[in-house]
Amino acid sequence: MPPAPTPLPDQTLQNAVRTEAEQNYYDRQRKRLSDTFERAYEGLVPLGPNEVRDVMGRYERTQKSSVPPAAGQPRGQVRIKTLQLEPGGDPPTVNVASGYVTTITILDATGQPWPIIDLGVGGNFEVTKTGAGNGGTHVVRIMPLTRFGYGNLSLILQDLSTPIIFKLAAGGSTVDYRFDGRVPRLGPNAKLSLIERRQLQAGSALIMSFLDNSPPPDAKRIRLAGADARTIAWTINDRMFVRTPLAMLSPSWDASVSSADGTTVYELNETPVLLMSDGGALIRARVIAQKED
Repeated sequence: MPPAPTPLPDQTLQNAVRTEAEQNYYDRQRKRLSDTFERAYEGLVPLGPNEVRDVMGRYERTQKSSVPPAAGQPRGQVRIKTLQLEPGGDPPTVNVASGYVTTITILDATGQPWPIIDLGVGGNFEVTKTGAGNGGTHVVRIMPLTRFGYGNLSLILQDLSTPIIFKLAAGGSTVDYRFDGRVPRLGPNAKLSLIERRQLQAGSALIMSFLDNSPPPDAKRIRLAGADARTIAWTINDRMFVRTPLAMLSPSWDASVSSADGTTVYELNETPVLLMSDGGALIRARVIAQKED
């Protein structure tokens, strides 16, 4: 028979009972505090991380949908257009949009700035000229003051008796970030080339399409060796059109048109070699082959 366990003294038994009771008390206190904390946390932050992300995502989508226009943001574009000065000509339409600045640049037939000396605007539009230097400025900025609206803009140019008229339209699906208007005349800052041309023109619809980098469908892109990607060329109807910021030296060209940033399109007969100047450096570009797009 195993020996009977030795009974604990009374004091030791009392201490053990008290220790167990205290431990139970502390456990109940910790549980009560934990439950209180959980209830308080759920009251202050009732949603979990995933639920918070879902709510914020819905809120952001709602905010984006509430920003006008309802059809979405307009498509931005940069356009170049030759202006008609003859009676009966239809003024070009400049597309503007609320929240966007549209810049109109006036150039002459040689691509040089034509200063604006006065302007007038009809409709709810804010029109300002840029800081005027010697001879005035050739740039105006337009912002519509309403989401939808129509009006017109009248510009008086230096040494030109005919006013330049634009129609303004706000709220469409497109917005003109920049609109270059070319006047088919020699302006006060005109720079004529040393190469004689058959006639002075601000640019036919065909050559203007190449300047706008939107060649007609039947234009064939050709590859050039010796020139960087800034110079590109096409052929159409046995004519070559070269779009480049460089100055064409040879061969002689029949027509050209330039944009405000110095990009020029030259129209000339088809040739295997082009000589151009890049800031004084001679560039020799050779036609390799037709490029397959």
